[in-house]
Amino acid sequence: MGLIKPGLLFGMMFNISLMAAEGCSDMGKNTTYSQPDTETLWGAEQLFYAVLRQPLADNWSDKLAASGLTRCDDAPISEIRLDGAKQGWGYYRIATASASNLIMQAPHQFYDSDTGEIARLLFAEHDFLALGLNSSNRHSDSDVVSADLAHLPRSHFTAMARAAVLAKANTVLVQVHGFAKAKRQVANQGVDLIVSNGTARSTSTLHTLSQCVQEHTGLMAEVYPDQINELGATTNTVGKTMRAMHSRGFLHLELSRNARQLLRDDRNVRAQLYECLSSYAR
Repeated sequence: MGLIKPGLLFGMMFNISLMAAEGCSDMGKNTTYSQPDTETLWGAEQLFYAVLRQPLADNWSDKLAASGLTRCDDAPISEIRLDGAKQGWGYYRIATASASNLIMQAPHQFYDSDTGEIARLLFAEHDFLALGLNSSNRHSDSDVVSADLAHLPRSHFTAMARAAVLAKANTVLVQVHGFAKAKRQVANQGVDLIVSNGTARSTSTLHTLSQCVQEHTGLMAEVYPDQINELGATTNTVGKTMRAMHSRGFLHLELSRNARQLLRDDRNVRAQLYECLSSYAR
């Protein structure tokens, strides 16, 4: 067999590395969802607890097999990336050196356009402990099995939430969603952001957050249910899971199309949103 030229060898190695990383792209969409069993969800919770706690558990990788997730070898040294896309269980990033109590989830990154990209950018540019993204559309290809990680009673998203509260009692888990004004009562109100904690009772801190976002980003923000009576996330199972553990750390953001485009395209606006979220989480 003849020798391979160095340039050709490099190209082959580069292509192979791309192929290895391709399976861990957290923008890929699966068309099916398999409901995880109780043992798998328990394993996922144990894994999430091991990677979210401070300091990072030395034996965290021993818990991978039971979680149904795989580790992405192409992650930067500052992150752990986990992949459950094959079964529709989502993608996860954990910042191993972060002391933050902020976690971001985008459960509808394909259906609510740009929410996944906004979440990825915020995680990359600012101090978040972890990020969760869905890997299947909220409806499976058969429309029989729901893949909606914001409303399934038990999922890897709820396992992540449980582990986060156990690892850090002051966890603030921010979910980003998108809405179409044409389909909502807000169509004629100019509202770009609806802030809620998933309950029928607002708090003064929610109003402070809403005012902060409006003042610093120019987006019109309102608080559920005091200023607007829809999209309050009262049926969101991640929020319910956290409240069952006596945590008030669930935060739900509904973004208009205009707000999503602005946050996607303008780094300064993202920075202002992060500062408001960081202040809220203190």
